[in-house]
Amino acid sequence: MVLLSEKSFFRYDIIWCIHSLYTIPRSKVKATLTNLRNLLSSNGQCFIYLPCKASAYMQFYDLYLSEIAKDDSLDSYLTAEEIVAALDSIGATSQVTSCKFDHVIGYDDVKTMETYLNQNSLRPDPQLLPQWKENSAMKNFIEECSLEAGWTFRQDVWLISFGRN
Repeated sequence: MVLLSEKSFFRYDIIWCIHSLYTIPRSKVKATLTNLRNLLSSNGQCFIYLPCKASAYMQFYDLYLSEIAKDDSLDSYLTAEEIVAALDSIGATSQVTSCKFDHVIGYDDVKTMETYLNQNSLRPDPQLLPQWKENSAMKNFIEECSLEAGWTFRQDVWLISFGRN
């Protein structure tokens, strides 16, 4: 990754990173954030929208890695807390707004549930819901998310913002 110089020609007033930093290698987080900061105009703001460690997104993926993927080359998703810590370490002042919500999928919408599980796991080979439930830990996770309203995934996603200076 090439760091952009302070004399970079392009400057932006707003940069949005919505659910796009999950899979950045941890070794490149500081360089990525430095690049983003260097791309901002003097009054520009960068906004990063990313789940916290306790969000269902993260819990599901960590469970997927430990129970199904079992691939040592895969890392857990990058969390909002890690982004804030990295911003602190490069001297960028950030503001955080917590966005808590329930993502509910009705029990009659099995296709959406399957899509949700497959997309959150980044699986190259999609599985049907019964296949997900073949793993006892996944089955337990899905059952724990089964509430009256439907499959309910509790999320805490942070909107992190920072400026050039």
